[in-house]
Amino acid sequence: QRSIAFITSLVLSVVSMSAHAQCTAEWLPSGPVPGVNLGPLRALTLWDSDGAGPLAPRLVVGGNFSTAGGVAANKLALYDPPSQTWTALSSGFNQPPYSLASLPNGDLVAGGQFTSAGGVPVTYIAKWNGTTWSTVGPAMNGFCVFDLHVTANGDLLAGGNFTTIGALSANRVARWNGSTWSALG
Repeated sequence: QRSIAFITSLVLSVVSMSAHAQCTAEWLPSGPVPGVNLGPLRALTLWDSDGAGPLAPRLVVGGNFSTAGGVAANKLALYDPPSQTWTALSSGFNQPPYSLASLPNGDLVAGGQFTSAGGVPVTYIAKWNGTTWSTVGPAMNGFCVFDLHVTANGDLLAGGNFTTIGALSANRVARWNGSTWSALG
């Protein structure tokens, strides 16, 4: 629990710095922030739900926990630095996410070994639009999405233990352009 609180405090200091981009970057002291009840954390990302809008980015964490800051949160939680509060994103996941990514349009994407996101059936990858979870294209085979990365043009790269996505052959890595998957290499 202490290591999770330390990591959370460290990340929150960085989040606070990014909210004040006009200032010189420096480490700032931070008070104790209550963390999650179980570890380890598997994934974290800064998520800007309104893209380039006025809201500050928030920290999203994923792991095998059931509470964050004393709030019920099933394997996924959101920390808001300005208000210093934790909230759950829907009813969570049936397995912890291993990777999280924030898309330029404000969507949040999670990858892992889960088959349910907020009660919606999904296959290892899901997208949150700020209100609901949905699938990201056709189902993947295999058993997990381990890593997500957003490219400079906003495409999503997914890496994991899969060889097909729907009818597409994709040897453990694929690109999502917002409407279709394509294989890499």
